[in-house]
Amino acid sequence: MERQASVKVPDGKLVSVRATVDDRFQDVQIRGDFFLEPPEALADLEAAVEETRRHAPGGPRRRVRRRRRPVHRVHGR
Repeated sequence: MERQASVKVPDGKLVSVRATVDDRFQDVQIRGDFFLEPPEALADLEAAVEETRRHAPGGPRRRVRRRRRPVHRVHGR
């Protein structure tokens, strides 16, 4: 089942996530009013969420936090 969620974070940036969600997250797309550096950071975040079990303890948030590559900066547009 395809799901989508959007949130406007406190500093005014809009972040949207779209994914196919059954037992696991698949085809994750993160979009919004921001830039990430290094350029591959967005793909890394999407990959960290993909294949996470929907009801896993900590879920996708835990997998994202375990990623080794830091996101150096986030810029609003």
